Amino acid sequence: MRCGNCCRSIGHILPDFDTGNGTCKHLQNNLCAVYDTRPGICNLETVAELVCDSRFVEHTLRACLALCRRFGDEEGVKKLEKTLKKAQIF
Repeated sequence: MRCGNCCRSIGHILPDFDTGNGTCKHLQNNLCAVYDTRPGICNLETVAELVCDSRFVEHTLRACLALCRRFGDEEGVKKLEKTLKKAQIF
């Protein structure tokens, strides 16, 4: 899912990338301009390989769901709720 919601909430995680309103300076047209060379923290697959357990997955899905709700991304909410129900987390 390429929603960009995480990229609009990075001020406390990657302050050097923050444009001043919590949005990443590399977010352009809702896509990452440095996607191929993005920091590891921005790459969920990299992070999951390092810390792969069910609590991490649940936390990440719930955080993503909260961001989708915050930014009014109804499609993202529906997809994540379906994923959480399928995984018996929700």
